[in-house]
Amino acid sequence: MSWRDGLSARERVTRVIRSVTTPKTVNWVAQEADVHWNTAESHLEDLADEGSVRRVRNGEQTTYVPDFTKQYVEEIRRLALEHTAAQLRDELVAATERIGEIRDQYGVETHEELQQSLADPETSPAETRDRRRALREWEQQRDALTLVEHALSLQEDLRAVDPYADVPGDDADENRPAPGELA
Repeated sequence: MSWRDGLSARERVTRVIRSVTTPKTVNWVAQEADVHWNTAESHLEDLADEGSVRRVRNGEQTTYVPDFTKQYVEEIRRLALEHTAAQLRDELVAATERIGEIRDQYGVETHEELQQSLADPETSPAETRDRRRALREWEQQRDALTLVEHALSLQEDLRAVDPYADVPGDDADENRPAPGELA
């Protein structure tokens, strides 16, 4: 069964373009989404008009890339509206603790120190791979911290300025996800 099965042409184009990190041509998107060029162009233009995708002009050619700013802000909004402040604070603690574990494991204080340790000639190739994985995890945890801090700040702002915002309260929630499991 293919990932394309059961998806409309628009859904396939949308999934393909949201998965990229660099601008792509209509032809590339059409091929990846398994749709005709005209169909891909039409859907990409609609997505650009909606603000989900950016048009990037390269001379005569137009390419498309997700609007990363919009995705970032939407993720902050989603976190702020779908999780209580207590859940978000738990997530902050979990991410901070994981970064601390990485620091302890590799005997470093900063991300930069861990990165510099990759050049140590005494480090085996396997250890270098492990350190690279740890660096990526550190970066992911740092990004999660930033997102969650923004979500907490947004919750405070929404409570102050929008009496109709559906911001979750801080009541005890028995179904609260474990730290690290915010979806």
